[in-house]
Amino acid sequence: MLHQSNLAFAIVNPRRVRDFAKGIGWDAKTDPIDARLIAHDGEVVKPQPHVAKTDQEKKLEVLVTRRRQLLGLINQENNRVQLTRDQEIQQLIRQSLKTLKDQVKTIDQRISQSVATEEKNARKIEILQSVKGVGAVSVSPLVAELPELGTLNRGPIAKLVGVAPMNNDSGQKRANEKRVVDALSR
Repeated sequence: MLHQSNLAFAIVNPRRVRDFAKGIGWDAKTDPIDARLIAHDGEVVKPQPHVAKTDQEKKLEVLVTRRRQLLGLINQENNRVQLTRDQEIQQLIRQSLKTLKDQVKTIDQRISQSVATEEKNARKIEILQSVKGVGAVSVSPLVAELPELGTLNRGPIAKLVGVAPMNNDSGQKRANEKRVVDALSR
C-alpha cells in the first residue's frame, strides 16, 4: 500500500530499534513512545528507503522460491527411496521424483525467460552472466533476493549475505582472529 501511494519507507530490524532505545535510556514502551523512538531512530540511523519491486521482479522471486522448494522435495524423496525396501513404494517415490524433476525443468525455463526479459536489472544480469558457467538459473536468486547487489561494496554485501567474518573482540580477547586466519590459510 505504501508503494502504491508512492510513500518512501524503510524496513528496520525491531530488535535493533529496541536496542537503540535502551542505548539512549528509553526504557518505557507505549505506542506514542514507540512512534517517537522509531522516528528518532530513523533520524539517527538513516536507513535506506525500500524500493518497490516491479511485477517482473516479483514473478522472478516466486519462481526462485518455488524452485528451491522443489529441490528440497526432490532431496527428501531421494532420501526416502534409499531408505525404503518395498519395491512398490520405491516405484511410487520414483514417480513422484519424475514429476518433481519435470516441474523443476518447467520452472528453469520460466526463470530463463524471466531473466532474459528483465529490464530493471538487465545490466546486473549481463555482468553476472559474463562469468563463464553462470546462467539464468544461477543469476536468478541473486537478482530476486539480493537487490543490494551492485549497490554495496564487497565488505557490506559479504556481511549482508552472511559470509563475512564478524569481529567479537573485547579487551584482550580476539574471538574471530583464529577463525579468520584459519579460513585464509585454507
